[in-house]
Amino acid sequence: MKADIVLTGDGSAFLRMRGSFANRCATEINRLALHQCFSMKKRFFIVAFIAFAIWFVYGAYRGLTDVEIGESLQSVDWLPDAATNVSYYRSYLNTAYEFDISEREFREWSRWDLTEITKPVQISRYLAFSTTLPEEPSNPTRAEIEALALAIAKRGVTIRDGLYCGYLQGNGGGVWVGYDRDSGRAYYQSAPR
Repeated sequence: MKADIVLTGDGSAFLRMRGSFANRCATEINRLALHQCFSMKKRFFIVAFIAFAIWFVYGAYRGLTDVEIGESLQSVDWLPDAATNVSYYRSYLNTAYEFDISEREFREWSRWDLTEITKPVQISRYLAFSTTLPEEPSNPTRAEIEALALAIAKRGVTIRDGLYCGYLQGNGGGVWVGYDRDSGRAYYQSAPR
């Protein structure tokens, strides 16, 4: 093997090798360069996988936490045309809506096995999910107690005369649907679990 020290114009130097050792060094350098290229591809796929995983988790989070609320709307496109004065809370975990509709139109729209109400039933309203209860003070006044009781009462509706269907799934979720003849208002509440 022959080696020369080469001086450059700027005063720096490098070692120039010739012979079989130099060829082996060049081969090793080329092998490392190819290895580096492979490592970059591998790194790209790892980064792409991590980016996809973050995107997927973010999408799942958004899907589970997005909430849509409407109050006193004339109509919505996901209810029958006859439904008016619509208020709702829609999310993955809870959905509740209520609207004005005639009993005949409610029966036509309903896909549930409705039965006549023989004893009062309660259904959670959209307010049960879209509002928070006021904090109970340590020494409440009568007015504060009445305000809390009213806020709690607004979170559900009791139907005494009308139609009802409710079922509970094995996982705790279910669907509750009712029609109040006295107010001409339909109520719906569901939860996946």
